[in-house]
Amino acid sequence: MKGVKKAKWDMNSKILTLTYSPKIISLEKIHERLALHGNDTENLYAPKTKYNNLPDCCKYKRD
Repeated sequence: MKGVKKAKWDMNSKILTLTYSPKIISLEKIHERLALHGNDTENLYAPKTKYNNLPDCCKYKRD
């Protein structure tokens, strides 16, 4: 993603840590893009169809 400098996915905790430039991309836009690719964030839920298309290794228990 343009504006994201570094991203680290921890498979055990299922937490994404990233460094980004707010001058290039907003945190809101990052949440939107992650959700549109099937991943829930603390602010947005991914559409069910997108989540269901994730590989099994990337799925998690949804609330």
